[in-house]
Amino acid sequence: MKTCEKFNNCPFTHTDPQFKVLNSIDHYLEDYCHNKNQECIVYQIDSKFGHDHVPSNMMPNGLPLPGTHKRDWPEVALEFKKHLNSKAF
Repeated sequence: MKTCEKFNNCPFTHTDPQFKVLNSIDHYLEDYCHNKNQECIVYQIDSKFGHDHVPSNMMPNGLPLPGTHKRDWPEVALEFKKHLNSKAF
């Protein structure tokens, strides 16, 4: 099991404590942060465009944290997510 090199500086792993109580957090940490880092949207945006372009409320699957929205996301993050969605179909 390889931990993501961005783990200690990741917006997702350092998100607001209220989200750390979500049942799914452990699932995301196990799946993305410790196994499938290359598939993590947060990792991809950070790697391609830099840490400043990663929304603080983005989950590894590219969705906003529950109860939050993406309307304040940087344009780079929105366009990259749209690009990934178009490739999936």
